[in-house]
Amino acid sequence: EGVGVDLAWTALTDPQEDVARLCADAVRLPFRDRSFDGVYSLGVIEHLETARALAESFRVLKSGGWAYHSVPHRVSLWTFCVRPLKKILGRWRIGPERSFSIGEFEGLFKAAGFQDVSWWIAPFSSYDCYLAQAPLPWLYRLEDALASRLPRIGFFLHMRGRKA
Repeated sequence: EGVGVDLAWTALTDPQEDVARLCADAVRLPFRDRSFDGVYSLGVIEHLETARALAESFRVLKSGGWAYHSVPHRVSLWTFCVRPLKKILGRWRIGPERSFSIGEFEGLFKAAGFQDVSWWIAPFSSYDCYLAQAPLPWLYRLEDALASRLPRIGFFLHMRGRKA
């Protein structure tokens, strides 16, 4: 069983998902301590108080549970080119967003209490940017090409950690 959580109800209305849905804030989850075996977010906590969101993930996990969070990687064409260009072109509708270095995000995971922390980088193509009609697709293709040759370059910084 799963529970989809988002501040915007429209983000929770996908009829393809067979999970319960709840409008809630990831930095103040309305669940009891040790309620879940796993927590997963893709492109969420970089828009929030990231340390608090990680602390909440840790709080709601059972012992032995894993948290997986993905955020924009600081060393990416998204950070250096796409996001600034989208803002200049008036196409930025996301609001505040942070990018993280590997060390910074790993430090936040460990500060929240997670153990066995590991990370990996994924290119932008791992996200369905083309269906989202993202602008500047040639930059995404370039980043994918760079990411395939340089393992520390790529859009997504994925990190996981376990609650002991």
